[in-house]
Amino acid sequence: PRPAPTPAMVASAAARRAAQVERASSLTAEAAAHPADPPLGRFGVRQSFDLIDLLSAFGVDRAFASPSARARQVLAPWAAVGGGSVTLVEALGVPVGDEAGADKDADARAGRVRAFAAQRLREQAGATLLSVTGAARDLIVEEIRAYGSSTIVGASPVSLGHGQIMVAHVEQGTDGPVVVAVETHSVTTKNPAVPTRRASRRH
Repeated sequence: PRPAPTPAMVASAAARRAAQVERASSLTAEAAAHPADPPLGRFGVRQSFDLIDLLSAFGVDRAFASPSARARQVLAPWAAVGGGSVTLVEALGVPVGDEAGADKDADARAGRVRAFAAQRLREQAGATLLSVTGAARDLIVEEIRAYGSSTIVGASPVSLGHGQIMVAHVEQGTDGPVVVAVETHSVTTKNPAVPTRRASRRH
């Protein structure tokens, strides 16, 4: 017969179990603090409302967004006031090489993102709006540069910050589309979390 567990053994097993529970709880808390698809924060929501006039100024004819929460939410105010409908594109919503085990599919996913961008560039339509986050956004910027004129290709890549949009001006030539100019625009939303600097007073 197996010997009865001594108090020390029971205490040791309980301690191990407690440590396992604590580790699981910390992992759950970490996942909650850093969700895979985080929504816009309060400041991001304010910026999305301030983007309405900026997006409307370009006379957008059609809009696409990846299914991510932020990509959809940033266009919601603009669409709600009559900006237009937003088409969700599944191919833009999958992280490219950002998740564990995604390396084997990264090239295929990147190809789908680039193909989508190339198709939009080739279409002779009006202003097209894309709302994309993460690696897919960077791939689209790279694809736009690949179709750029010599001045675009030789320039430094565009770096987009919060509340900024990139505008690519496309001309349809005999050999296909050419991006002739790229510019960035931004909103000047004040972040309430950042304290306002007071001017020093001298006596």
